[in-house]
Amino acid sequence: MQILRCTPKFFDVTYVINPYMEAGLGNINKTKAQEEWDAMTKIYDELGVDYKVIEGQEGFPDMVFTANAALTFKGPNGEKNVLISNMAKEERKGESPHIEKWFREQGYQVHKLPEHLSCSGTGDILYNADRSFLWGGHGFRTQPETHREVERITGLEVKSLRLVDPWFYDLDTCLAPITKEIALCNIMAFDEASQEVIRAYFTDLIELTEEEGRNFTCNSHILADRNLIIMNGRSPRVIQALEARGFQIRVSPTDEFLKAGGSVACMKMTLI
Repeated sequence: MQILRCTPKFFDVTYVINPYMEAGLGNINKTKAQEEWDAMTKIYDELGVDYKVIEGQEGFPDMVFTANAALTFKGPNGEKNVLISNMAKEERKGESPHIEKWFREQGYQVHKLPEHLSCSGTGDILYNADRSFLWGGHGFRTQPETHREVERITGLEVKSLRLVDPWFYDLDTCLAPITKEIALCNIMAFDEASQEVIRAYFTDLIELTEEEGRNFTCNSHILADRNLIIMNGRSPRVIQALEARGFQIRVSPTDEFLKAGGSVACMKMTLI
């Protein structure tokens, strides 16, 4: 399965749209950020992960977080489709035309949400491990009404989960479905009703501490068909728990990108 990545040439923290950016504002080591991106590239190359790269654009420092840009899905006859995000934050809205242009050039059928609905792509809309339905986060950057529109466009059910902690503003910061049974989760990021839904579905839920959650432990690249997970390595207890379940862990540090509120999963979008 292919992924889409974006070069970090223009990556920076020049505004604040999440709590992590307060400390990151004007505090990015761009050389180190490029080194971290290159190290991740080396891991993907070693693993034989197929990726495409879109060039970052000046004025859009968060474009490196391609997960937020869109959701790809298959049409009824297997055709390639993409739903372009309506970014909730004004600072990121200008990324969408560049993303849309790239997908059109790749032969995707492009879909868009109504203007009044926002969505942060695969930041707030996650495939379940068996890809039979979607998990949808709402509360900060996506509305619950967006989930119904995503269902209409994709033909897939969206199980809605309400986010209540501003430190976990996108679903991929606090939930990582690994298999149909196993998931990583910062459970306190959700309201009580959503906690019940998550606990009822996953029979092996690895619950994170607040610190592990803020270390973006959930924001990992899951390659479940290989029993492999790429993580930033900041939560050794969770790494041990995953290894005990038979998963191989590859560590890819993302210290500079964490200052902007993103890590491994934010820096890739799955292509279908």
